[in-house]
Amino acid sequence: MLMSKFILALVFIAGLNYTCFAQTQELKAGISDKPLQLLSIPRANYTEEARRRKAHGTVYVRITFLASGEIGDITVTKSKKKLQKTGLVNQAIEAAKKIKFIPAERAGKPISVVKTVEYNFNLY
Repeated sequence: MLMSKFILALVFIAGLNYTCFAQTQELKAGISDKPLQLLSIPRANYTEEARRRKAHGTVYVRITFLASGEIGDITVTKSKKKLQKTGLVNQAIEAAKKIKFIPAERAGKPISVVKTVEYNFNLY
């Protein structure tokens, strides 16, 4: 059974509309007794280059949340080339490294799970 959890965080800073939408969908087979709990999802910063080029779009990162409570592998699964050139992909990766969470549990023991997190960059 796949479990889904949606977290939406909106931050408005100095005319910049930044939306971080984290869609977490359990990719491991089986049911966990307790799903992964995301405590905080730090926002990714807009770079000056991205502002100058008016870059916008979404960076999708697949993150391994380890049973030890640490962030494991982070893989960018989809993004526009303009976001890579302006440093926004790197900003999304750096933000993902700082996510705080409580590991999922199965049978009372922590387990590692893989989730996809979306970082949306929009200038208004």
